[in-house]
Amino acid sequence: MQTKPLYAKGDIAEMKKLEKHFEANERKAEVRSKLEKVKRCKVVWTTVEQAVTRTTKQNEEYLDAVLGDIEGIRDDKNTIEKSEEMVNKRRILLMDARDFLRGLSKSAAQLMLHFERVEMDLNDCEYEVSVASAKLKGDSPEALQNLKKEKATEDGKLRAESRKRLIHIEEDLRDVEASINNTLGTREANAGPADEEIDKKARLDAALRKAKRRNNEAV
Repeated sequence: MQTKPLYAKGDIAEMKKLEKHFEANERKAEVRSKLEKVKRCKVVWTTVEQAVTRTTKQNEEYLDAVLGDIEGIRDDKNTIEKSEEMVNKRRILLMDARDFLRGLSKSAAQLMLHFERVEMDLNDCEYEVSVASAKLKGDSPEALQNLKKEKATEDGKLRAESRKRLIHIEEDLRDVEASINNTLGTREANAGPADEEIDKKARLDAALRKAKRRNNEAV
């Protein structure tokens, strides 16, 4: 070790100077290591973010297609065959569609939770870089404490954004489930006035969904 000769000579001042030099190099190496970790986290974040964007778009298309098909069934209620066999086939088809969309919604929610974890991990990595850089510069304990508070604030924002995405998934599923359930009830009861009210609600739900999407895209 390079400090041994200095210990032997009793050159304390030079020894401390050399130790500070070693310590500074170690801290610089730590910063570089943290930065490399951030780069890797960003690669993972980008991959997951692209998957979330792609999956969200596909899910919206599936939901809109199902709503459109349901409206089509209602619009054709005066011309479609009303035999018991056809009613049962339509009922099974609608129930299968509902089960499929429930599974789709569950998978989307799991992906959103995974994305939240990736975002939190990236925030952790960036925080570690900030702390390592602050220590390298010799920042005060108060500065380090402020970094900790900033990280906690950012963590809260990420969790809130994740919750909004989950709520959006839940709302979309509820809209489609309500439309399917109403259609199933209508087909069995075959009540004309009720059909008209359900038609209005289905169209309103579809219009609201499209308006929400336009608003989200505009933000």
